[in-house]
Amino acid sequence: GGIFSGRLLKDRLFFTTGYSPELENSRRTVPFASGARSYDQRWLRHYMVNRLDWNATNKLQVNSTWIWSPFKRTGTLPSRDERLAPVNGLDVQGGFTPAQTVSVGATYALTPKIVVTGRYGYRYINDKDGNYGLPGVPFISYSTSSVGIAGVPSNVQ
Repeated sequence: GGIFSGRLLKDRLFFTTGYSPELENSRRTVPFASGARSYDQRWLRHYMVNRLDWNATNKLQVNSTWIWSPFKRTGTLPSRDERLAPVNGLDVQGGFTPAQTVSVGATYALTPKIVVTGRYGYRYINDKDGNYGLPGVPFISYSTSSVGIAGVPSNVQ
């Protein structure tokens, strides 16, 4: 990622923009009774900021900011319960969450000792994480106890 900033109009209008992606990969291996299985999960998070600062007069300064920060998850890590392996692949699960913030602010110097400032902002987030690849039936269903079943180690019954 990086940040870039500068002036657009001499002593009047300035900008800043920056972007930084974040990648996270995780792998979990669980020793299920039916055999060990590995699962992967990948997160991609975006962080971007844009800002304008305007010196309208020597007494009035105005600024605006837009922050963009969505994220996407691919795959799901199972619990560490070793008794029963998931019946479907967790690599198709995941989700996407769009998110952003917009704000504007102003500062006005009434006198050298009195300053008035105000700010307004709006934040949008639509959490859809975990809505990809959901099965139409229960994910894990325990219908009988595993106690006494041949081949199931006693420490996981």
